[in-house]
Amino acid sequence: MKSGRTLSQLAAELERQSETKRDFKAPTDKLEVVEVSGTSHLSTKPETALALRMKTNGHDEQFRINDLAHEQIAQHVGIPQKYYDRMRAEAPDMLARDVNQWLRKNPQTRLVRTLDGRARAFLSNRYRTIDNYEVAEAILPVLVDQKAGLRVESCEVTERRLYLKVINPRLEATIQHSERKVGMIVQSGISISNSEVGLHAFRVDPLLFILACLNGARIPAAGMRKYHVGRQTADAESAFEVFADDTRKADDHVLMLKMRDLVKAAFDEVKFREMAAQMSATTDHKIERSADEVVDGVQEMFGLPSTLHTGILNELVKAGDLSQWGLSNAVTALANTTADYEAATQLEGVGGEILTLSRAQWRELAAA
Repeated sequence: MKSGRTLSQLAAELERQSETKRDFKAPTDKLEVVEVSGTSHLSTKPETALALRMKTNGHDEQFRINDLAHEQIAQHVGIPQKYYDRMRAEAPDMLARDVNQWLRKNPQTRLVRTLDGRARAFLSNRYRTIDNYEVAEAILPVLVDQKAGLRVESCEVTERRLYLKVINPRLEATIQHSERKVGMIVQSGISISNSEVGLHAFRVDPLLFILACLNGARIPAAGMRKYHVGRQTADAESAFEVFADDTRKADDHVLMLKMRDLVKAAFDEVKFREMAAQMSATTDHKIERSADEVVDGVQEMFGLPSTLHTGILNELVKAGDLSQWGLSNAVTALANTTADYEAATQLEGVGGEILTLSRAQWRELAAA
């Protein structure tokens, strides 16, 4: 499983972000996309970029727009993403004019989320913020409780999500491979994730942790989620900063208690053993096509980039397990060596989805 930060590093970063980030409810006809120069957090070379300018508390503020916020702005104003990206790279002045025209033409109030001087999300006015710091504050006491015996195997916070991947070493099962004498020990786990920037809800997914190779297969199909949807506020005359009021704090407290209960309930022994039995059955589902063709099929089915083809194929051939279980393990093994944490977590999810393919889907993917 891909490692990230230590728990103490994660806690320190979440606290820092909690103190630094700012949210604004802003009418779009009062927003303006402008060109700015300088260096980014990714490079020391000067570059031209786009920023979102708004008037708050009587003075102008500018926030450089990150990649995700650009995607959300493109969607909001109705500019196709491919064309938006081309203008952003080749004609940022043209893009700024077009976006500003559409922001003024159809005025709405949007939630603009910022961090470290950057606009990181451009969201609906109805978006219900469930912040990473609040999530961690609610569920970490459950995860580090010595009596529970849980272990945080991996955790990270990226520009897009918070991740906590937790194992229960006391809850084990054996995946008995049809062609091998020695079974593989798996432990029960959960993958907790939250997005502050509109990508998905707070969710808890089952996770299989395989001791022999330290792979983690996330099972999204069996997950539980809480959507980030709240009440729509009245349109504003100018941008104003959002602060939590007493009512919001009370609502948050109830929500966090529900999340805590959800995490406690996620380690269900009966469901885990049922899942392990289903996974054992996948060792009988053989790959009949060439391994190369099957990897092509995986890429197409799950939208993986072609650059991963060689890596998955190498892991599959190296392990020598040409079954549904083996294919899943090839994908999750690649996740362990993938540099980007988001990409690694996506591969862990694909590994889990391969295990939960129906017999018809598996035949389509792997039959001769």
